[in-house]
Order: sequence, then C-alpha cells, then structure tokens
Amino acid sequence: MLTLRKTLDAIALLLGLWLVISAATLLPSESTLVMGSLIAFGLLVIAFSLWGEAEQSHAAPELLNVILGGLIFITPWVLGFPDQM
Repeated sequence: MLTLRKTLDAIALLLGLWLVISAATLLPSESTLVMGSLIAFGLLVIAFSLWGEAEQSHAAPELLNVILGGLIFITPWVLGFPDQM
C-alpha cells in the first residue's frame, strides 16, 4: 500500500509539473487569466504531492489532490476560457 501511494504521489507531481510547464509555454501571452490559474493549480498539485510524499500516514494530501483535480476540470467553464481564446 505504501508503494502505491508513493507511485501515485510521483504521478501527481509529474502531472503538476506538466500543468505548469504547458501553461507557461503553450498559451498565448494575452490569456493571463488562463495561464495564471493553470500555473497556480499546477503549483498546488505539486505542493500536495510533495506533502503526500513526506507524510505517508495522512490521507489529506490525496484527498486535496482529488478535490483540486475536480476544480481543474470545471475551471474552463467557470472562468470562461473558450471566450478568452
């Protein structure tokens, strides 16, 4: 069980890095709201996954990453990303 949690935290860390790098490099400079929110979400995913790596006895980092994943999913509709592109 411990190795599964470490693996999932490592995957979350890589996905957070991918979110930050892709937002910083692939988005046009005019879409600052989109870029800023995706970078902030990516940094939070990275922070929660590092917290999960450090504290193996707590389930809070995994739960927060699940909630954050849901927020990342609904963000385009809430902030109106299609209207800005």
